Amino acid sequence: MHKDAIADFYHFYKICCFRPLFLAFFRMSGSSILRFLITCGKIKRTVRTGWTRYGIEHPESVAEHMYRMALISTLLPKTEGFSVDKVMKMAIIHDLAECIVGDLTPYCGVSVEEKHAQEEAAMQSICEPLPADIRVELVDLLKEYDAQLTPEAIVCKDLDKFEMILQAFEYETQAEHPGWLEEFFQSTENVFKTPCVKEWVTALREARSKSTQ
Repeated sequence: MHKDAIADFYHFYKICCFRPLFLAFFRMSGSSILRFLITCGKIKRTVRTGWTRYGIEHPESVAEHMYRMALISTLLPKTEGFSVDKVMKMAIIHDLAECIVGDLTPYCGVSVEEKHAQEEAAMQSICEPLPADIRVELVDLLKEYDAQLTPEAIVCKDLDKFEMILQAFEYETQAEHPGWLEEFFQSTENVFKTPCVKEWVTALREARSKSTQ
């Protein structure tokens, strides 16, 4: 066998041994991929309930919320005792179940326990076309986020709340209605735990305070 062919085979062997997701991709049929992605695509048309309650026109979708959370995660320091990559993955999927169950909030009359149960069942359904290892990884990420017991889950929750009040501030600014969405700021008072996110929240609240003067 030609030495270049041997080198190519060895390179492929390393990929197969150390990149299970690479292999998993080839285990999925095209129809399975399409089924999963088309279901996930519904999240782009699922709006955030909190904004509809205030009659905001063309409110943010859940997909837009998760996208900016993932973007914010790239700004996290890599030296604070958590995996930034894992936080990013969690941010991308933590609300994915809402493409089936919708954006359930306390105003929907659903308990936290029931909300988690509905979302986990929906996540199982969404991920059903995927290979078992990927399916388990994604469902477990959602469960980990809901449990709020790991550093990554706690950081991701902070990003969730921070992105929400950042969006609220943008809506107030666009509507030229300072203080209009105070409810969202009150609900997140003193809930943040991640040092860098706390700094961002302080900067946001200071900017908002100046805009209301």
